[in-house]
Amino acid sequence: MLVSDRRKRANAIALLFIVPSIGMATCMLHSLNKRISLEQAERLVQIQAQMDSLYVGSMELNERMNSIVSEFERENNERFCCTLQNLCP
Repeated sequence: MLVSDRRKRANAIALLFIVPSIGMATCMLHSLNKRISLEQAERLVQIQAQMDSLYVGSMELNERMNSIVSEFERENNERFCCTLQNLCP
């Protein structure tokens, strides 16, 4: 019985050291999870702002390209008409 009591007492003492460390680990995991969640939210806001900026830039470039193509077509049509007029008096 004496050996059994010693084991029980040793187990009880060991349990006193294990339980707080589990609590600390859980607390640390919750803290880490919160930090990661906040960082993800911040990065999401940054990425969304970058996406909006890229979208606006893309729209501006499309307008400029359309303008260039329209002008090219207009000039090309004028040259073609002048060529036809010169060929057919």
